[in-house]
Amino acid sequence: KLLEQSLAQERPVSAHHIAASLGYANDGYLQRRFPDLCRAIRQKVAAQDEPRLRIMEEVLKDALRESPVPTLTDLCRQLGYSSSLALRYHFPRLCDEILARRRDLRNQHIAERRKTLQLVLIEEPAPSFSGVCRRVGLSAATLAKTCPDESAAICSRYVQSRSEASRHRKGQLCEEV
Repeated sequence: KLLEQSLAQERPVSAHHIAASLGYANDGYLQRRFPDLCRAIRQKVAAQDEPRLRIMEEVLKDALRESPVPTLTDLCRQLGYSSSLALRYHFPRLCDEILARRRDLRNQHIAERRKTLQLVLIEEPAPSFSGVCRRVGLSAATLAKTCPDESAAICSRYVQSRSEASRHRKGQLCEEV
């Protein structure tokens, strides 16, 4: 009776949800006892999902044409989902392409950041790491995580230059005395 009522609704309740409401662990029992009703409910649900899935697919394809490619989180918000599970379930290949493009973009940004930091390494006087962070607009933690070698070299060079400057000042003071 519940299956028939569900099928009669404009937006039917799945056999799985009906089975759960009756205390069954899954819909296997209902599938075996009422295969035609369960199949009809599945087909009606699938037919209603089709336009939504087409919209999802179009949004993902459009995102691949954008530059920069938006994050899956942004696309989920745009489509009204709280997580990317539905996108990944229905369109794993498109999601993988988006993630690959995002990864490539991130790697490009890191390469550009490294070039900037390598130029900083030859500046005189040696800038402080916190000054470099302000200049590039990133936190010290982020910069140290994405470019650890360059960050360590900048810190080391700054400490060394401060030490040399201190020795030089002490030497000048000794000469004056």
